[in-house]
Amino acid sequence: MFAADDGADGHEAEPVAVFVDPATGEVLGEDHVYGTSGSLPLRTDIAQAHRHLFLGDWGRIYSELAASWLAVIVLAGVGLWAVRWRALRASRRSRRQLLLPGRTGPGYRRTRSWHAALGIWLAAGGLFLAATGITWSTYGGANVADLRQTLNWQTPAVETGLNDAAHTDDEHAGHEHHGGHHSASDEVDVDPAAIDHVLHAAQKAGFTSTHVEITLPTGAEQAWSLEDVSMRLPAPELQAVAVDAGSMQVTDALRFDDYPFVAQLAQWGIWLHMGTLFGLPNQLMLFALSLGLVVMVIWGYLMWWQRRPRHGERAMGPAPAPGALRRAPWWGVGLTVGSAALVAWFLPVLGVSLVAFVLGDVLWQAHLRRRSRQEVDRRESTVSESSVSE
Repeated sequence: MFAADDGADGHEAEPVAVFVDPATGEVLGEDHVYGTSGSLPLRTDIAQAHRHLFLGDWGRIYSELAASWLAVIVLAGVGLWAVRWRALRASRRSRRQLLLPGRTGPGYRRTRSWHAALGIWLAAGGLFLAATGITWSTYGGANVADLRQTLNWQTPAVETGLNDAAHTDDEHAGHEHHGGHHSASDEVDVDPAAIDHVLHAAQKAGFTSTHVEITLPTGAEQAWSLEDVSMRLPAPELQAVAVDAGSMQVTDALRFDDYPFVAQLAQWGIWLHMGTLFGLPNQLMLFALSLGLVVMVIWGYLMWWQRRPRHGERAMGPAPAPGALRRAPWWGVGLTVGSAALVAWFLPVLGVSLVAFVLGDVLWQAHLRRRSRQEVDRRESTVSESSVSE
């Protein structure tokens, strides 16, 4: 894989994969790929659909909206499950159905039992997908990056400057020039054969990765950088090294143990989310989790359908009583509003949608109250007219 020199339009170079027969050196073909992992067109289309549904920036906002509300819905579901668990503490059999679904009973209760049991087993996985997904989002992800920068929790990178060998803690320092390999040929005369010598020098220094991304120097005072991109455990001891092509000496090295603990957690979370951390078992786990979430959504709609209005009924089951926040103690109101404001500030897409939801609910409740008053006035008017006629 290498970064193609597209030159004319000024866009960032796209990675290209060239397939070579290692025995004969024959070039068998080439194709554009996506990212460091080298995803081919089908896998790339799946990744883009997952990222923005082929809708561009609006699709990314929708994806962030889904990831944000997934966490809220999971936490709300866990809360409902905990309340029901406490309410059923006298019945060990009923509690068992909250962990292992019941197979008998009316349709709605049976569906709710399956929904509750599967939901509690998937809760941790759902929160994990939401939390790690937010790190890639447009607005919430930017706030996560700012928070990590403020607390010095960023992922470090090797220093490629040959004058000052010190780590930089820029979040994207290890990736900001990955797409710009083509600029190296404009500023530095790089012999392609030097790649083998640089890799050999790194290997002699203990760099054992077999999944390597090599970044060419961008200036005369720049070293080559080599980074492990296997994204799985067990990780090699050295994550990245910088090599001076003139002396073939390693000028800087970065171990995974050098990462701040939060940066380590972030890397593990990203690799786990991408299904690379443990290879095939990781991918099977993600497939089961995703399938479970799909089933949970289907069961949610099924429960609504099983409680749908029938025979002219307008009610769809008991709804939460309005005015709960007004009836809460002052500290409860402050805690709720303060927490919501903090979350809305950190996750702006969630915040905007929450405000829209609250405003919509306020308007709907006002509409219902107005209809109720009109109904009362109509009845009083009917009674008054009846009294006059008598």
